[in-house]
Amino acid sequence: ALANKDAISKVWKALGGIDVEEAQASVPEDLQRILQMIRDSVSVPDFNAKVSELLHQWIIQESQAHLDLSLVQRNLNNSGLVRMCKTVGDLLSALGRAGVACKTYQKALTILDDDQEMPETTRKQYMITCLDNVVAASRTAGDLEGANKALIQLEALRDSTSQNWQD
Repeated sequence: ALANKDAISKVWKALGGIDVEEAQASVPEDLQRILQMIRDSVSVPDFNAKVSELLHQWIIQESQAHLDLSLVQRNLNNSGLVRMCKTVGDLLSALGRAGVACKTYQKALTILDDDQEMPETTRKQYMITCLDNVVAASRTAGDLEGANKALIQLEALRDSTSQNWQD
């Protein structure tokens, strides 16, 4: 599922729309008591936001663990592993963890550097996307040196790609 960006995006969006006031309970009095406890301790919007944040963090932890296992076991082809790295990197970026996202995008670049079987145009497209993400994540993380290094690689790759089209 992590290699499928649409599936994880739907889950991510659903977790962002949590509303405790829409909850159901088998005993209506329990629901009212729980809601009152929430209102007495924090506001409902704050509670919803915290639950959403914790669920997003959990999804990321599980996604990272699944990615790490997949990288060790190599139970997907390289395209699937690269897509998974990108998806996990995007999730990390969305949660404000740009430094870790950058490392995750770089894992995808390592896979692409080592790949000898992927069609060259597909490999270059993946590399351009990953380098774009490394640049953005590095800048967000405050790593301007890393962003500039990735930008130089990105420009060189784009130049080589455009030269191939002109030949």
